[in-house]
Amino acid sequence: MLVALPRASTRAVRHLRPPPDKHGDAGQPVDGHPIAADQAAVPDSGAQLQAQPQPASGTADHRLVHALSQLRAGDAGGVLEAAGGGLSHVLAAAQSGQLGVSEALQAVRALAERAITSRWRTGDRGAAQAGSDLLDEANELLGALLDGSSGGAAGGGVTAAHAAAPGDGHEGSPAPAGLRSLPDESEFFLPPDQVRDFLTLNVDGSILMAAGGGGGRRGGLRKRKPGEGSAASGGRRKRGKEFNPWTLEVQQQLATVLRLALRPQETRSPGPSQEAMAGLPPALASLARHLHSSAAGEMLQGMGASLGNVVGMLQLGGFGDFEELLNETREECHEAVEAYTATQSVEVRRGRLVAQMESFVNMLGTAIEALLSQMRVDHREAGGGEESDDDDIDSFYPASLPECILANKEPFKGADWRKTPYIPRPYVRLSEYDIVEPEMREPILRRLSTKKHGGCDGKHCKSRKDLGLYRVEREGFDTRCTCLARNTECDERCACSKSSGCLNRSVTARQTLRLGEDAEEVDSWGMDCYVRRNILDAVLESGAFGPWTPPDYQALKAAGPAEYTAMRAAMSGNSGGTAASPAVAALAPPPTANKAAAAAAAAAAAAAAAAAAAAGEAIGAAADAPPSTPVAAKQGGGEEGAAARAAAMASPPPTPAQIETERRVAEWLERALLPAVNRQGANGWDLLVALAEVKRLAGEAQDTESLQAAAAVEARVKDVGYNYFRLHPKGVGLVCRRQGGLPPLTFVEEYFGEIHTPWRWFEIQDAVKKITGDELPDFYNIVLERPKDDPDGYDVLFIDAAAKGAFASRMSHSCTPNCQAIVMACGGRLTIALYTLRHVHEGEELTFDYSSVTESEKEFKEAICLCSTRRCRGSYLYFTGSRAFQQVMDEKHNFLHRQVIITRAGSEAVTAEDLARLKRHGLGDSALGSVEHGDRAPEWIVKWTSLVCEFIEEEEAHLRAELLAQGTYNEATATVEAKGVVASRLQNVVITLDKVKMVLRAPGQPQGPCLRLLTDAEAVDFLWEGPKAVARRVLRGCAAVMAPDDVAEAFAEALSAEELQAAVRECPGRVPEDLGRLVALVLQTVVSFEDARSKLMDVYRLLRQLDLECGGGLTAVADVVLLYASTLHWTTCERGYRTVTSTPVPLNLQDLTLDRAQPAAAGADSHAASGEPSAGGGSRAGSMADLGASAGGGSESEGNALSSASSLRKVYRPMYIWGQLSGWFKQTVSDPTASLSAERRGTVSLPDVESAFAGGKARYTAKDRADLVEQLEKRPDATWRTGTIWSFKNDLKVYGSPALDAVWGVATGRPLPEGVAPDPLPAVLAELRSAEVPPRVQAGGGGTKARAAKKK
Repeated sequence: MLVALPRASTRAVRHLRPPPDKHGDAGQPVDGHPIAADQAAVPDSGAQLQAQPQPASGTADHRLVHALSQLRAGDAGGVLEAAGGGLSHVLAAAQSGQLGVSEALQAVRALAERAITSRWRTGDRGAAQAGSDLLDEANELLGALLDGSSGGAAGGGVTAAHAAAPGDGHEGSPAPAGLRSLPDESEFFLPPDQVRDFLTLNVDGSILMAAGGGGGRRGGLRKRKPGEGSAASGGRRKRGKEFNPWTLEVQQQLATVLRLALRPQETRSPGPSQEAMAGLPPALASLARHLHSSAAGEMLQGMGASLGNVVGMLQLGGFGDFEELLNETREECHEAVEAYTATQSVEVRRGRLVAQMESFVNMLGTAIEALLSQMRVDHREAGGGEESDDDDIDSFYPASLPECILANKEPFKGADWRKTPYIPRPYVRLSEYDIVEPEMREPILRRLSTKKHGGCDGKHCKSRKDLGLYRVEREGFDTRCTCLARNTECDERCACSKSSGCLNRSVTARQTLRLGEDAEEVDSWGMDCYVRRNILDAVLESGAFGPWTPPDYQALKAAGPAEYTAMRAAMSGNSGGTAASPAVAALAPPPTANKAAAAAAAAAAAAAAAAAAAAGEAIGAAADAPPSTPVAAKQGGGEEGAAARAAAMASPPPTPAQIETERRVAEWLERALLPAVNRQGANGWDLLVALAEVKRLAGEAQDTESLQAAAAVEARVKDVGYNYFRLHPKGVGLVCRRQGGLPPLTFVEEYFGEIHTPWRWFEIQDAVKKITGDELPDFYNIVLERPKDDPDGYDVLFIDAAAKGAFASRMSHSCTPNCQAIVMACGGRLTIALYTLRHVHEGEELTFDYSSVTESEKEFKEAICLCSTRRCRGSYLYFTGSRAFQQVMDEKHNFLHRQVIITRAGSEAVTAEDLARLKRHGLGDSALGSVEHGDRAPEWIVKWTSLVCEFIEEEEAHLRAELLAQGTYNEATATVEAKGVVASRLQNVVITLDKVKMVLRAPGQPQGPCLRLLTDAEAVDFLWEGPKAVARRVLRGCAAVMAPDDVAEAFAEALSAEELQAAVRECPGRVPEDLGRLVALVLQTVVSFEDARSKLMDVYRLLRQLDLECGGGLTAVADVVLLYASTLHWTTCERGYRTVTSTPVPLNLQDLTLDRAQPAAAGADSHAASGEPSAGGGSRAGSMADLGASAGGGSESEGNALSSASSLRKVYRPMYIWGQLSGWFKQTVSDPTASLSAERRGTVSLPDVESAFAGGKARYTAKDRADLVEQLEKRPDATWRTGTIWSFKNDLKVYGSPALDAVWGVATGRPLPEGVAPDPLPAVLAELRSAEVPPRVQAGGGGTKARAAKKK
């Protein structure tokens, strides 16, 4: 990967490569074509310059000559003259007319490149700086000329010479000799590990820091990939004796392959021509043809994707290994998909496009893998076999792999392999919760207080046996102590006492673990499921812990992700495999890059494997590896794959002895190997070092089983290399140091930190995002959930332990934890306490399950877990955004349903049933407020909460059935998942309540509902009698297109019926007859809402008639009037809500500016920046306004931004309450009013009447009308698309639609007048389809634009 450098400073360098190695740059091919040695060099003589193509004019460009002369005059030190050939030769060639501006600029850049690199390497940095300055000047002088002559920026675009590089299949003039390998782009690029060496002296130091790969958390640079080893990441350079087939030549050949594969197909040519593929090896030529003709290739061609960045990097040899190439190709393919779908006006199946992109990447990786493997075999057979030693075992890839590794599809942490611990971050140790803002103290303390107290008889709290254990599956203690059974510590109300030996008082007595004696903070390391599986298989195959029968690896290789997970569980008796959760099937398995093909694979097998992958078949011996992401994984796999899976599932289940063997192996890994890894400190990445310690300890203890197991893993690592056994840093963890370990139910520590109410927490989250640009700030946050059995009920508080906390907040995550965070009632207060779940052995890391949740599929897939335990879920996040979890909400609680609930809350009273429902969910005075404290929520908010809880209960029942129908859940797991979603929903309810109550507390804020039903009189006024009534607006619009201008103006100014009658009298004989009929109808009086609807329907019928008589022009307004006339319920929003601006957001600026690349301050308590997010989820919300100085993040202004962070305030606009209640189930929307404005377009806010006329100039086509019908029929709850004639101005703030009525009738069951259907939508659709319309708007009709002619 190359790092883009800022223009102002980086004109010092074009692209600097390290000195040529034994392969050298000379003679390396470009796009698959060899370059002569003399051509590969930078031009250094006038003869070379004369050999270049001459300008067509044959005359000198005087401006160019003047610019070059000025540049030479500035080179007082002769820096560019000494570079070989010299600037004088370039000037002479320009004077003779042999060079144009573009060629001269390229030549000067080449001279400057050579001067800078040579002077820098010799230590003459002053001259190097002078070369940089001259290069800047050249870019300015010659770039200006280039802009004037060709319209391109200096260095920008691609010149004709470069656009026609030989071998790319395009015609054009050749590039000047010696300059063909230089890209002509607008920015300069460098490999990250060369930035420090080659950047010139005037570059901002922050760029150096960010590019060093030190882990700065706000760096915008991409992470280093495997093979890019540097001092910062602990990588080692490959030694010269090791053969590496990944050469510049191979990369340039692959550039040609991609260019040919993505060239649009020609009518007469089924694929790339033989001439275009000349010089390519047969395997790559075949690959180009397969990629070009594959479905994935055709789709990329259709989207116009060229993969220009990847091709350009390949031409420069910019990829350290082909794993990096595949990662970059995947990213660019996905970017192409997003760009393509964004431009489509019709619905595009994005998932299908993404799957095709993954197929394309897999085909490419398969072929490259086979090619490189064969190159290694050929090199060895030719007598060039390299020797391997332990020092380089982390950098080589084997020619063949064991079957168990080839079949391994567990989640894999790709991208860079960091081999250094994270820099510790300082934190202040707390012994109680820190309330940052004094004004928040009272509400926070009230939520932290509890009315739960002790009261046991004192007989069952004095022994650990009676206290029992905490059962995670039951979410409670299995104990005989009645206090502990209610998550309550014993107190003065109990018959026991501390002096009598009560053990249930540890939190109150602050009997925590002692750092340095009971526990110790260390650099902790972990492994993903993929590495864990490789270690388990190595030990199992060795027989160290007993006999073991390997599974059917061929069936595992043929299986898709879901089948693979199920098969692993069945083969191991659900022991030692991946998590029981089906979600692991959605995680990314290991990339194919690190899996070499079989040693005997022929080069031609690459194309065959690519063809098999394109057909969706299992890949053969050339590359038996899974797809890189789950999107591409097929659930089928063809008849052979299905047969293999069926055979595996039909095989005998594992015997009890085999299950016991797997259990013992997993226990050895967790109890012996992982502790040894964590004892290695900064060398924890090196598995061989940890294995050596395990062997030493096993030898001392004469433990032959552990000794044999460690030896088996050691042999496997040395056989296949470190890349299949990567250990990753997790941050600072807590390790048990007490001799003999910690017994079950040992109190560890409280989870202290800064504590915030929900509305304030999400303000802080949004402020952090605004300042730093971080999507996921590494806050160590956790949610304190009030217990539902507390008399004041359920509620939440957010605890942030990033800068202040206790050592418990530094514990690592685990999917199979040995500790549990529990909300305990202790002496009248609530706290989060951590207890051990089982006996924790000395040396074991203390962990708990963060239980973090995300709705982002991308975030979920990237959150690869490193807990290394037997029940690892694969991701340290729970995913609630899957289709299964959203299906019930989409069907039962879409935008229309939510508007009905909000409207009902404003028009219905709270009933006894509502109060009982709230009590069932534990919602009381804490969440809803109390009369005693004067913060009780309005009754309509209480009603809204009850109605939402009604949906939550319905969702739980339906969701369980949906999950069971998938086939990947059983009764138990489906019930657990459904309850988990309910818990998440309830948490979002109380967060929304807290936000809304805060806005309603503002001085002078109305307390009424945000939506209410119109009264009959208001509805009549809106439809018929008001000055802005629908009927009056229709009349004005028709007058504008049917009457003379003066008549239309008179009608527009008439606001009342009397004024309208006067306007008619003032224009005798000038009002067209057709318009007069409409006037007479509109002037009729109505007596009720139903009468108004009936009269508006008469207007609709008249418009249809006039539309036909006038030859068109009124079709759109007729369709809109039909929607208005058919709507049964109209609502309006509260227009008196005031904008609320919060107090300045409290931020820990020191934490935000903490530089992860620098050591922590001496003397401060510290903790490493974890590679995984902490508990709580870290959702963000809020529309932040900087009322002081600018607070935007970024480069040199960042310091000012941070210094003004105290000026950041959240602005809550008048529609905030409505928007927040509409989107109550997610807190990641920064400004819910913006989402509300988009979501209500067409769904509850019908098009304004005026847009149907569009000044009489817009065409309302048959397609527009068909789209309207389709929208109402198939997507009634979806926002109407933009780019049509419709606009949605709604000055009256009145909302309603037939689609809303359809939901309203089902939700309420209210009786309607006789003959009125509760769901008007079917009748509306039938009328739209059957209505007689002019030919040009009929289905299949055409013709020119029609307009009702004005009659004079």
